[in-house]
Amino acid sequence: NNKAAARQLSNQIATIAKNLPGVVYRRIHHIDGSVSIVLANSDRSVYVDRVSSTNNVGEFVFDPEKFMELLHPDDRNLWKDRMKNAMISTEAASYEMRFIEPNGGIKWRKTLERPHRQENGDVAWDGVALDITDLKNVEQALRESEARFQAIVKTAITGIITIDQLGIIETVNPAAENIFGFDKAELVGQNVSLLMPSPDRERHDHYLANYLRTGDGKIIGSGRELVGQRKNGETFPMDLSVSEPYWSGRRMFT
Repeated sequence: NNKAAARQLSNQIATIAKNLPGVVYRRIHHIDGSVSIVLANSDRSVYVDRVSSTNNVGEFVFDPEKFMELLHPDDRNLWKDRMKNAMISTEAASYEMRFIEPNGGIKWRKTLERPHRQENGDVAWDGVALDITDLKNVEQALRESEARFQAIVKTAITGIITIDQLGIIETVNPAAENIFGFDKAELVGQNVSLLMPSPDRERHDHYLANYLRTGDGKIIGSGRELVGQRKNGETFPMDLSVSEPYWSGRRMFT
């Protein structure tokens, strides 16, 4: 019964490992200086084939030098440092690294592993390596999109201000600073009504609250001529257009 239960548990663990994404492995640093890998699933796409030599039953002889050659030069010291620190602390290590593909392309891998010392003195690292290239590409595309957007906003000749649903200013572009005579630091965190003369200044919060409650906003999505007020108290006519974007699930107004 005990043997049957052990086999059943072993099969369950093997099934779990097989269904996990990426490579589930144990990398063993032997006391004689050699390194081997035991795979818990059949996915060998990350690096095993390219850094292993002699193939034993379920085990591959791991060549650390070949592995280092696969890493992007800027990530090699990161791997060494994380390995060294984890070896000392025996705490889990997590790192994201770039691998150089045979065609010269770059693949991002996220690795999570934990070392533990075995009775014979070997150090085994149990871990999983995941392909996060698509995620990294999306992140890079978002950063580039944000950079382009910021460049457009900063160089626009039209004043652009964003506020939250309470009317608090969050961003101000240089053109808006010039128009109203305030520095960005003086405006961010203040109520946008600061830029309006009476009686609009006193009424603005009511207008905003009413729109949030009813959805009836006469100026949202359109434009009109209103009166603005500069830092020195001077009033001036201005064309105002308001849009309502959502950013990270937050309701904002621009």
